[in-house]
Amino acid sequence: MVTPALSLLRQRRPPDNGLGRAELLPRYLFWETLVHSRRVLEVGLVGQTSGAGARFLSQLGARSVVAVDLDPESIQAARAGEPSPGVDFRCEGIGDQAERA
Repeated sequence: MVTPALSLLRQRRPPDNGLGRAELLPRYLFWETLVHSRRVLEVGLVGQTSGAGARFLSQLGARSVVAVDLDPESIQAARAGEPSPGVDFRCEGIGDQAERA
């Protein structure tokens, strides 16, 4: 059975850049039923996926995605990439998010 997420992944198969998008995004398929209509916090993977992980979670149906990473260059590159409604890239750590909750 081909799920909507698997179909999406097949259409937009990203290039491999080490342990990056080609390695991590297929693992996100597991989350498809868990993220639908929910707010999602992605921690420390913006540098690994160039923001594609957060965008993919949004495409899986997440209501909103906040992607945090400590690397300002990764956050800046992700923000400059393909715009995605409901996805927010922030240069901060998980502790900063806990304080806002």
